[in-house]
Amino acid sequence: MSVRSSFLEKTLSEIDSLPPISDVFHKILELTGSDDVSRDELLHCVSLYPAIAAKVLQTINSAYFGVSDRVSSLKVAVGPLGNINIRDIAIMCATSEVLRRSIPGYGIMAEEFWFHSVTAAFASRQISEKIGGEDHDLAFSAGLLHDIGKQAMDRVIRETQKDMS
Repeated sequence: MSVRSSFLEKTLSEIDSLPPISDVFHKILELTGSDDVSRDELLHCVSLYPAIAAKVLQTINSAYFGVSDRVSSLKVAVGPLGNINIRDIAIMCATSEVLRRSIPGYGIMAEEFWFHSVTAAFASRQISEKIGGEDHDLAFSAGLLHDIGKQAMDRVIRETQKDMS
């Protein structure tokens, strides 16, 4: 077996070590991608995922949205945020566990990787909108996850570096 195919096999086996994404997240994506979304069903799904619920409330109460009174109800928050913001929050929360890890094989710290990924996501959406792309949400997701392979490759790279020492 060549070194290249051995490296590839080890890297592919590491993909299974990435944490799975919750079914609730997939349901939120499905609901926010539909024009005839049931607000009650979306609200129910958001409330099942505490990290998403907390981020929804944090976002609606941010200076960006400029609400005059503090919003503490998900029922009130979900409507004004809209499907795109809810989807973005769900994507970032669901991928946070993976993207907030250090990648020592690449010399990347956890917060640095997270910041880079989120920045790339928003930049990708803006570029898609600017050039008249057809699916801005897909561009957002692609930007967010464009370096996810580094997580899978990290352990293999560190082992290879150790073997070469």
